[in-house]
Amino acid sequence: MNTELFIARKVIKGEREGKRVSKPIVNISVLSIILGVATMIVTISVVTGFQQEVRNKVIAFGSHIQIFEQSEYSSQESKPVLREQDFYPSITEVEGVKHIQVFGYKPAIFQSKIDTVKYTSYKNGIAKDTFRYQKEIQGVIVKGVGADFDKSYFESKLLEGHFPNFESDSSRNLIVISKTIADRLNYQVGDKITAYFIQDAGPNPEKMVVAGIYKTGLEDFDDDIVFGDIRLIQKLNVWGIHAVLAIKDTCYDHKLLINALVKGGNLNYEYDFGYGFTPINTIPYFVDQDTLFKVVISDFPLKRTAANKPISIPDTAWIEIKVEKINDGPLVAKYDDNNFIVKEFLNEEGSHYKMDLGSRILEVKMWNSGGSEEFYVGGFEILIDKWEDLEKMDEIIAKDIKLGKDVNKSSKLKAVTIKEMHPDIFSWLDFLDTLVVIIISLMLIIAIINMGSALLVLILENTNMIGLLKAMGATNWSIRKIFMYNATYLILKGLIWGNMIGIGICLIQLYTGIIPLNPEIYYLDRAPINLDIWHIVLINMITIIICVISLMLPSYIVTKIRPIKSIKFN
Repeated sequence: MNTELFIARKVIKGEREGKRVSKPIVNISVLSIILGVATMIVTISVVTGFQQEVRNKVIAFGSHIQIFEQSEYSSQESKPVLREQDFYPSITEVEGVKHIQVFGYKPAIFQSKIDTVKYTSYKNGIAKDTFRYQKEIQGVIVKGVGADFDKSYFESKLLEGHFPNFESDSSRNLIVISKTIADRLNYQVGDKITAYFIQDAGPNPEKMVVAGIYKTGLEDFDDDIVFGDIRLIQKLNVWGIHAVLAIKDTCYDHKLLINALVKGGNLNYEYDFGYGFTPINTIPYFVDQDTLFKVVISDFPLKRTAANKPISIPDTAWIEIKVEKINDGPLVAKYDDNNFIVKEFLNEEGSHYKMDLGSRILEVKMWNSGGSEEFYVGGFEILIDKWEDLEKMDEIIAKDIKLGKDVNKSSKLKAVTIKEMHPDIFSWLDFLDTLVVIIISLMLIIAIINMGSALLVLILENTNMIGLLKAMGATNWSIRKIFMYNATYLILKGLIWGNMIGIGICLIQLYTGIIPLNPEIYYLDRAPINLDIWHIVLINMITIIICVISLMLPSYIVTKIRPIKSIKFN
């Protein structure tokens, strides 16, 4: 039999059944444990839940790690990076890497649908209803994503519509906007809108269709970010080379001129009509037989040498001309008011048409390889398995991409963590860890003080019993153990009730969201809960260990009690 534990049970039973001086003090001590444990559980659940929710939202918009060209550090507009990299998509084979996806940014201005505003005007004292039409505009950042985009988070945040896969031609002009933008500009799912993309030559209008409306509550991002097809961003940013072969609006004798048109790159173009690259972009065509022309176009360094290679991935264009001979007379073209040769278009794109040149009728078809913009992206986003491994994975990924090249094939790519991209948000989240430590420390200090006071009162109240036990031969340590058992019982009692209350409050908030938050300030519309069993176990273990160890000192007073005096003690 454990004698100390047996005596401790008798002492505890006497405290419960008798009217002792120590009872209110003991109850206060237990209550402090209950409140302290409940407070610690609620605090750590709310704080870690808040950190987790905000972190997940920011990561959904920008991933854990982004890779882009070294001089690029802006979310306003991306610079081109070759899609073909040694690490894409093979980096997912690295342990700890969950997913990799491409992206690109492009600023745009959205214009609201026309709103009709009714107001009353007065003329000669007579009221008259008048209508005024107004439009709102908003600057946004269109984030282009592809079929590899992990859209699971945003699908869970969709209020209406759907999040496209961005892999078919029909999805090129689909966008997903936030509820904030939809309300401000009066957009609904299915609306056809005009987006004006910022270009060097001025705004470039594009027809877009609203496919879905999301809401994350992260106002800083919801206000600005619109999701679209990366192929649209590639086209608008004119990444790579886009070539076209066309007939110049010049006609004389039996000859036309075939002109190579190009955009993108560094503007220092060279053209290969089958004889090697030269700066000449025009060749003559004698209109006497069916002909197929082909040209390969790329840009080169400004200081051209024989060893230079194309900078961008070249694009290829073709033009096919079929000749219907009417007579042997000269070519006589008809011109419109803008001095362009009149054409009879056979398709909507204008790439297939007929030209009446008097003695010849030409049927012309133009096409190209689609441009080389598809080989470029704005960068790569990497998702990892564990947030705690962010710094370690950043080092691993940085080593893997050290040989990656940008569009100029000269400077290096770099990896940037989400913490580096949004230091203000993550500094704030990290500060919350300090807040948790402060609160838990205060709760433990209060519990230690109260339990120490209770133990001292119990010892003083049982001085006679201590004297008798010492007179009967009990050691100081044996007697101290009795009171340590007693104190541990009180601590466990407080822990049980504290856990029940703390976990109960968390469950109520988790399933009802009874405590709201202002999303404009806290990024969330209600207090989040992360009820982690290991956090609860850790709180209980720390509380027991620290309280029991701290009670060793007050129990030391037992060694100072002398039997002869304590037996007379009243």
